[in-house]
Amino acid sequence: MKRNILIIASGIIIFCALIKFGFFDALLLFLLVGAVPGTNFIIPPSVMFILTSTIALYVIAQVVTRQAFYAQLVTRLKNRYTTYRSRLPKRRYSEI
Repeated sequence: MKRNILIIASGIIIFCALIKFGFFDALLLFLLVGAVPGTNFIIPPSVMFILTSTIALYVIAQVVTRQAFYAQLVTRLKNRYTTYRSRLPKRRYSEI
């Protein structure tokens, strides 16, 4: 319980510090306009589009790969369990 309170309190403190320093504003400007924080350099829109598209495709590929791996794992475990159940005696506790 104390650990959860400590984690929540430190998260709130970090969030407030990031708001105070303008981190979220700089991040939003970078994503929408391409303005690099702390400089006068602006990334061209075509480069920002390619960058965000590549990151989005990478994230989608990771999610799909993990889902496929999970489905394969569940199927393998289900088959292993049914094989195990079929090898057990039919009436295990009928005569005590």
